[in-house]
Amino acid sequence: MSIKKELRLKGIRDNQFGLVGFGGEGVHNKPHTHTIKGRFFDSAEALRLVTLEENAGTYNDVRRAVQYAAIYPFRTGVSKNIVLVPCSACESSGMSHARLAKFLHDRDITLHVMQPESFSLRINTPKASSIIGMDDNTAFTLRDALSSNMLGNRDLFEQIDISPKSCAKLALQSQGSAFNTLKMTGSRDDKHFLSVFARRVADSARPTERQICKCTTDANGHAQTVCKAASLPLTQLQYNTQHLLGRRGENPTMEGYVRPLQQPQQVSLQV
Repeated sequence: MSIKKELRLKGIRDNQFGLVGFGGEGVHNKPHTHTIKGRFFDSAEALRLVTLEENAGTYNDVRRAVQYAAIYPFRTGVSKNIVLVPCSACESSGMSHARLAKFLHDRDITLHVMQPESFSLRINTPKASSIIGMDDNTAFTLRDALSSNMLGNRDLFEQIDISPKSCAKLALQSQGSAFNTLKMTGSRDDKHFLSVFARRVADSARPTERQICKCTTDANGHAQTVCKAASLPLTQLQYNTQHLLGRRGENPTMEGYVRPLQQPQQVSLQV
C-alpha cells in the first residue's frame, strides 16, 4: 500500500488502519464499523484482505458518516487521518457543514477526499483537465509524481472554484486534500495518481508534538482517550446508550450518537 510506504519515508512507523462503511444493504446501510481480524485497527496488509459488498443502499448522509469515523477509538498521541471515498455529495446531509468542520478541528483530524468529481475553474482553459487533486495551497497534476518536492501548480490552484459546502471544501478546512477519482482510468497513469495522493496524505500525517488527551467513556462505560493539539479547544462528547462499538463479527450502526457532556468526569494528560 503506497500510503504506508510514504508514511515510512516520513519516519512515521507503526501505522494502523481502520475501516468504516455506509451506503450498503441492510446492516451496511448506515455508518458502521468493519473489524479487521476482530479488531478496529490493523496493518495495511490486513486491510487489503477485507472484502466489501457492492450492493447499494439508501443512506447518503456523507457528513454523518464522517462524524462517525471521527469518533473511532484512535490511539493516544497519534496523527488522525480520514480518507473519505463517497458516492454522493456532502451537500446532501442533515448535519451542517460548519458543525462538522468544527468537530474535525476540535479533534485535530485531517480529512482527505477521493470522489468522482471534476474541479471547476473560473476561467476556461484546457489545463483544467490536468488537475487530479488539490489542497489549501496548490493544485496537483500527474507531473507531481515525478517531482521530488511536489510543489504542485499554484496558478491552476488560484483558478479553482470550490463549493463552500462541498466535501472538498471540508477537506481543505481540515488541512487535508481532495482528489478526483475520474482521473483513474485503468491506465498506467493510475500509479502516478495514487503516488501523488499517498504523498499528500503523508505530508500532513505527522502527529502534533504537544497534545492534550482527555479520558471519556463510551456507551458501555469503557474508557476512551480523545486527543487534540494543545492549542485547540476540546469539544467534550459522549456516546448514547444505543450505540455499541461492536463485538467480533458485528457491524454496528449509529444514530444520534453524540451529545454534549454536562459534567464530564475526565483526567487530562499531556503527551
